[in-house]
Amino acid sequence: MKNENTPKVSAVLLPPFFAFMFLFLCVSQTDLTAQSKSNLYRIHTGPGPEDLVIDYWSGSPRLLVSCAERRSEQIYGGIYAIDPLTKSTKQLRMSELPVPFWPHGIDIQEIDGQVYLYAINHHEEEGGSWKHEVLIFQVQDDFLELKELHTDASMRAPNDIHVLEDGSYYFSNWLGKQTEWQIISAGLFRRKSGSIGYYDKKSNSFSIVIERLRMPNGVVEADGHLYTALTTGNKVLKYKLENGQNPVLDKSCRFGKMIGGDNFFKDELGNLYLTCHTKPFRFFRHARDPRVESPWSIYKLSPESCTEEEIFTEIGSNMSGGTVAVRWKDHFYVGQVFEGFVLEVPVE
Repeated sequence: MKNENTPKVSAVLLPPFFAFMFLFLCVSQTDLTAQSKSNLYRIHTGPGPEDLVIDYWSGSPRLLVSCAERRSEQIYGGIYAIDPLTKSTKQLRMSELPVPFWPHGIDIQEIDGQVYLYAINHHEEEGGSWKHEVLIFQVQDDFLELKELHTDASMRAPNDIHVLEDGSYYFSNWLGKQTEWQIISAGLFRRKSGSIGYYDKKSNSFSIVIERLRMPNGVVEADGHLYTALTTGNKVLKYKLENGQNPVLDKSCRFGKMIGGDNFFKDELGNLYLTCHTKPFRFFRHARDPRVESPWSIYKLSPESCTEEEIFTEIGSNMSGGTVAVRWKDHFYVGQVFEGFVLEVPVE
């Protein structure tokens, strides 16, 4: 399933200093109560299917998956499509790219009758520094045609992306910069170095709209509000979008503690689902050794009442390092950081 023409890049998220962050996250661990379930199904993809979206527009609904190798050096990234009815998988072809492709967070949106996939991309430059972009592809059946490439100083260490109906988008910077010191300071000193960025399509301009966050990860808009999950802050923040874009913190909204929040999924009813790494130190150990199981949970959030409910917990025996849970009909499809499969979980 690997495309021989896919550019090769180095792994991004697991440099040697990655240990510091999780060594100091372990103090916030909690015990798990639920157990793994047996009626789960693995759908094979490329390595590291970290983020998923639903493509409703290219024939029958399908899942598009952002895949990237995070353990081996000089390995490619790619976008895969899953047919949830047949559980078949294929890697999508794409036009020639001006940069190496190592995708991270993705989102999909129909704009003026055309379907576009937005992908946060990372690649390492000579000297060891990291370059970040947002690649915008037009989805043409099983082919992705690159239409735009965005890069800006506001993309400090981008992680997740949420695209609005007009093509504007929000993105989370989990750090102030992707450096060793930033990770150490965020983990050891719990420094608020993360931020939320915004691209305004009308003015073709970038800005940082929220500062001083503890490792913001998932970001999503729902009913005129913006939500972000703080991985080390262990909570979800809600912001009212004044004039369509300026976020103002809603201090009256207090979700419960959710450890290691990663990506959101918003269903057609406006419910939010957040996938969390519930034992961060175990996740660090799993990153180093795939034999170590790393638990995760799915939470269902009600934006109106600012309440949350833990609806599924996996101890790590069926899959470790869950990152996102996309709901389609009566199943969740859960992505992960490292291994090459998506886990299909029945909705109860």
